[in-house]
Amino acid sequence: MTGCQLSLRALVTSRRTGCSVSFFAGGIGIGAWAASLPLLAAKLNIDKGQLGALLLCFALGAIALMVNVGRVSDRLGSSSLLSFGGSLVFGAAIITIPVVDGLLLSGALIVVAGAGFGTLDVSMNIEAAEIERASGRHLMSSFHALFSIGNIVGAFLVGVAVTYGGRLQECLGVAGLLIVSLRLPPEPSGAKQTRMQSRPLPTQTPNLRPRSTGSSECWS
Repeated sequence: MTGCQLSLRALVTSRRTGCSVSFFAGGIGIGAWAASLPLLAAKLNIDKGQLGALLLCFALGAIALMVNVGRVSDRLGSSSLLSFGGSLVFGAAIITIPVVDGLLLSGALIVVAGAGFGTLDVSMNIEAAEIERASGRHLMSSFHALFSIGNIVGAFLVGVAVTYGGRLQECLGVAGLLIVSLRLPPEPSGAKQTRMQSRPLPTQTPNLRPRSTGSSECWS
């Protein structure tokens, strides 16, 4: 195995670790957010219809970014950077939601949280596809499994917090801090590096077939 192959494998492994953390952190955020909805409704003193409107705000923010992140990723040439940014926005919004009052302000922050998650969701799947192509292995199912595990962990943490008297601030605050702290900043990488990762590894087996000239000294 050449130094080029070793370097490429190390780079893929590093990116896979970061992408795995993104899926896990995103899962924690969604699990904690869903489990905290009754606490949010109680804090704002809203009915089921108003709670549904807040859920729609999250969906609108997510969809607005999901349909555009792919194009932005192509222009930037770095899905890791978008994934990192989405994690920060999602985590910061989750932390901030419990400390604001009023339906309108909460709705605005929930739109931002949805936008952060939408950015994170699409960009980390783009990155996962790039890693899968570079490694030549089927990895997507493992990334999605980590997201599901994160869902369970996030909901479990909220359940434990509520059992011991935890409020909305503690539940979403801890989840938001986990999202922000787990996602490490991406390594500097550009479009050229991404294209290199997508190329197949060069083979080191020499081609010993003689050329068509018939000369015994001509080998490729």
